[in-house]
Amino acid sequence: IGLHIRSFEFLFGNRSEQQDSTLVHNFLQNISDSYEKIFLATDSRLVQNKIKEILENKVIVYKDIINKDYLDRTSVEDFEHGLMDFYILSNCKKIYGTKGSSYSHLAGLLCGNIEWIVGLQDAKEWEG
Repeated sequence: IGLHIRSFEFLFGNRSEQQDSTLVHNFLQNISDSYEKIFLATDSRLVQNKIKEILENKVIVYKDIINKDYLDRTSVEDFEHGLMDFYILSNCKKIYGTKGSSYSHLAGLLCGNIEWIVGLQDAKEWEG
């Protein structure tokens, strides 16, 4: 399966549809129990590290985000990273995508099987 989590600000920002972190942890545990491998597409190093910590060796990424907090849209290298993430994500059998993200939406249209995740309420717990 594929998991797209849009950047930290978008996922954890002030939105009316937020869930608390316990629900998101439960969601992650449920998909971890249901699938052997999970492809993660994200533009945030913090989110990538946290999801890898929670899901351990089940997570596959195109490339680790190492030298910066976020991928940006002005760097050719970051743009290529996002494009490869999109290609791989859209070829998954099922996608769990960030609600409200056009990236998740388009990948879901190509995949044909998407469920939506909404954001967390308390980002501080993830900042550890």
